[in-house]
Amino acid sequence: MRKRFWKILCGPVLAAVLTACAGASDPGSQTAQQDPAEVMTDGPGSEQPPEQAGPDQAGQDQAGQDQTPAGDQTDGGAQTGPDTQQNAQPVLPQIDPDARYTLGSQFGSERVYVVDGYGSVQESFDLTELAARLREKGVNSESWFFRGMMDGICYYTSYEELGGGYGYRLYAVDPEDLQVQTVWTCDDGWWLDTVDLYNGKGYIVSSGDGFSSKETEFSKNPGSLTFSLKSSGLEAFLNASQGYYRQNYDASTGSYNSCSYTRLFDLAGYVVASKDDHLYAFDRNGTQTSLRAVDALKATVRGYDDAYIICCTYDEKTYTESAYYCYRVESSSSSAIPLPEEDMSFLAYADGALYLCGSSEKAYNQATHRVYRYDCASEEMILLYEETAVPGTQIQPGTESFRLLAGQPCFVGFDRDRLVWCLEQGAGADARVIRTECTARSLPAFLLGKVICDSREVLCPYCQTPMEKTYEECFVLDDAQSSHADLINMTLYENMQASIGEENGWMPESDEYCEDHREYPLQWCTTTDGYVQSAEIIDSRILTVEMTGYIYSGGAHGYPTRGQLVFDLETGEQLTIRDFYTGTEEDFRTLVAEKTRENYAGYEWEVNPYFAEDEDEVYSQAYDYAGFDTTQIEFTEDGAIIVYSPYEMGAYASGYIDVFIPYEELLGRSTLTDF
Repeated sequence: MRKRFWKILCGPVLAAVLTACAGASDPGSQTAQQDPAEVMTDGPGSEQPPEQAGPDQAGQDQAGQDQTPAGDQTDGGAQTGPDTQQNAQPVLPQIDPDARYTLGSQFGSERVYVVDGYGSVQESFDLTELAARLREKGVNSESWFFRGMMDGICYYTSYEELGGGYGYRLYAVDPEDLQVQTVWTCDDGWWLDTVDLYNGKGYIVSSGDGFSSKETEFSKNPGSLTFSLKSSGLEAFLNASQGYYRQNYDASTGSYNSCSYTRLFDLAGYVVASKDDHLYAFDRNGTQTSLRAVDALKATVRGYDDAYIICCTYDEKTYTESAYYCYRVESSSSSAIPLPEEDMSFLAYADGALYLCGSSEKAYNQATHRVYRYDCASEEMILLYEETAVPGTQIQPGTESFRLLAGQPCFVGFDRDRLVWCLEQGAGADARVIRTECTARSLPAFLLGKVICDSREVLCPYCQTPMEKTYEECFVLDDAQSSHADLINMTLYENMQASIGEENGWMPESDEYCEDHREYPLQWCTTTDGYVQSAEIIDSRILTVEMTGYIYSGGAHGYPTRGQLVFDLETGEQLTIRDFYTGTEEDFRTLVAEKTRENYAGYEWEVNPYFAEDEDEVYSQAYDYAGFDTTQIEFTEDGAIIVYSPYEMGAYASGYIDVFIPYEELLGRSTLTDF
């Protein structure tokens, strides 16, 4: 198929040359298959819809509903869409029982699971525990980023000091005996693009000035934690495509996740690259061919292989993908893909199958997602499953961390008091979403109660364009946790309603701007989102409810929000720092300033997040901010955290700056309470 592609696009003379070259460089015409011993890491259950919030609606939210136990099969809620094939019989993927994959790192989980193609756990390990064991051995792995696991060896990258500057290193770690070996060090002035563990080998793509690139192949030597490195042999391609934007992403793992060029040449036989708004295909030898037929679609390439190129058009006003096209390599023809819904978003593409997501909202931020599969060969669109958002989870329903695992849709979904990795199998009436035993993240709030939500939308009185959209969540404490749960829940509910009713945007007083409202509705709308991050109990008596959020009102970025609500389970009373701290406010300000100065001194100059240029300046700034009513403080099991929001003490890019104060220093005791 790869040889046929070049004959079609390049003409008979050039194609003959490329065919001969392909025969020398490609071992056979079959698409390269993943080594069964290899574990890939790049990439990406039907809940009931949440009800509108009320303080006593215990039965109308997710936490109180029966969920199918992990590992069991649940009805994925799949219904054939209005424009989908009603009786289509999809070709389900053939699962290799010996293949192994990793789950966890794609979602930032602390635990990584090695699973087979059915989602059954073969082994797992805790990245935090592994890091702690390495520190005990004297290895500073705090800044390490987990890249994947292959043949029982974990691979990490670190951005660290190298000589006179900073750069990347790739490390290999044997989790059994904690051996650590440097695999690769980035050249001075270069940076790391991606690490791809593929077909039993590793590939490192790095870039330097002037769009120059390298791809280095590494393999573990038998019987030892040592490695052999060499060029992957793609210099001709990399030199010829220098100055082009190479689209080296593996579409089976979602949008724009980078992979090696070696993988792409195995999958497709070519790499798509763009320059000056034109698309080109490069072969291994660097021969360039213009993709004029694809260019004519005025679309963006989202995925490709040796048979099809999938592309879409993008509406810059609504930030949505408005149309999809399938270009057939063999026939040099293209056709629009019929969409069952408007504003469908790309999820993945592999082996002639395109995965798209359609969505609907019953209210702002209360969405239901429907996942479809389009078969490029049969031109059939099939609804696979649908999932509805669950308050308190902060995930995209049915599509969170979406990827294909053994050819099956895989995503993070809700299950009782945790988020788990899910697999979809089948389609239509036979669709099933299987919740695996692989935990992506625990949800402490659901161990103590429930989470409900409410939304509000304010329209322009002249053109009915949304000017404000607000979404807020509310934790509901279970009665079993406190005899004063009703009082606590009423306070939490009133706090949510106050946030819902607060006006955060500008309201027009005439129809002067209505034309702009209609043309750029997203830019004119202020969105305010508030989420329940967690709920925990300290000292068996103090309830803390963590809240996070985000406000966007135009511009380059929005503004994050963060806070904590604290309650006494014995009385139902809401508490503040005044209820715990016995010293004077002046003592408190001095302590906060001193601990902030200590935190400042703990940073290297190159990575210091503060605005202040020296310790005296940061002390003065912290002292001015501090106060019982002005300091943002969060209580934990071991101490308190002073929270500085973006722009308070550091740049927006620095994020929140947290300063930890042990209770011994803050309260003169080892615990939060003494009552």
